[in-house]
Amino acid sequence: MLVHDQLSDLRNCAVSTMQLRITYKCNGNCSFCEQPSWSKEKRTQDMSKDLLYKYLAPLYSNICYLSLLGGEPTVSKETLPYCKFISETYPHITLGMYTNGIAFNQEWAEFAADNLMRVRISLNAASPETYHNGVWRDHSNVFERVDANIKRYVSILKLRGLECFSPGISMVVTEQTACDVYDFVKYALVNDLSACTFHFDASGRDNTTRTKNAAILELMKLERVLAGKFFLLFRMYIHTSVQEVMQQLVEKIPLEALNEEYSDILTLATHRSMQNEFLDRQKIRRTKGKRELTFDEDWTPFFRYTECTGKKTCGSAFSNLEIYPDGRYDICCFINPRFKLDFEKEVDWKGEYNRIELEAYRKNMLSGQYDYCLPSCPVNLSCVEPNISHKYGFYRANGDL
Repeated sequence: MLVHDQLSDLRNCAVSTMQLRITYKCNGNCSFCEQPSWSKEKRTQDMSKDLLYKYLAPLYSNICYLSLLGGEPTVSKETLPYCKFISETYPHITLGMYTNGIAFNQEWAEFAADNLMRVRISLNAASPETYHNGVWRDHSNVFERVDANIKRYVSILKLRGLECFSPGISMVVTEQTACDVYDFVKYALVNDLSACTFHFDASGRDNTTRTKNAAILELMKLERVLAGKFFLLFRMYIHTSVQEVMQQLVEKIPLEALNEEYSDILTLATHRSMQNEFLDRQKIRRTKGKRELTFDEDWTPFFRYTECTGKKTCGSAFSNLEIYPDGRYDICCFINPRFKLDFEKEVDWKGEYNRIELEAYRKNMLSGQYDYCLPSCPVNLSCVEPNISHKYGFYRANGDL
């Protein structure tokens, strides 16, 4: 956990994690995606080479984790050359990528394994039937292609003794896909994947309250059973007050009853340990010259604590940069970007990242004001102290909860 001892540190923050939306292009056709409503100009926009190789260059030496997002990163011709540049020039950086997996071919799998990437694949369903009925807008064999790409990647990692770097998978939970929540977790365990992330449809178009609440309840129960063994991240776009009520219900269920209800899941996770997998990755990172990460940075580099003047608060405000193809930027992916780089002059990153608006924002957070934060942020900011939502999966098994 980062520690800031003085309020003056709020004017001397430095970027250590970065999320690059390297392109808005996408080869997907997901029914719940808002991209088709964008203008053609936006849908075809890539991040410029000048931004990647020139304007961002002063930041790279201090970065420990750099994640690529889209759109779909693999469809940009510049993504793989850029990743190779980062790996060769700044080998201390851990690269991450969120991808739909469609174009995650042999070349990508080999590169990701060689460079210890942290890959998250948006599979969105546990079966072809659910995928075709609730995810894709036509009846192509996309699920089968992504499933094959995942299994090939895991096989490559196992052959190299790198299975601790296996990818995670994610799902957007809608009325059509909620039926697959349990099977999605089971799919991940059967295929030796690292984690499951569940996003609830922020638009509110497709998931009714009943459907959403049933899925949340199932995930909270699974989280108790798998605590410390397998990571579930699912409190995205769920209001904090809703979570608190449901969590209290789940806490009242005896663990023995949950273990019996989910005995097959528990059996699949018998030999899993989040702590051991983290330590295995740390050991391998050291041999490759990667900068070491904390437990929280490793599992959730963008949803974690920092500390300032003895108070816990959201780490993103103090060390993260989210940047978009057109040069807009902010501190978090849960905030609509408020600032834009001026490419007519050299970028003063210390000034940009410590501008008066961000200094004020950090001060407000320390006094319990989160004016620009969503009430459904995964860090679950409250007016008293941030209550990081995935603590139930992180810390329960170690006796810290």
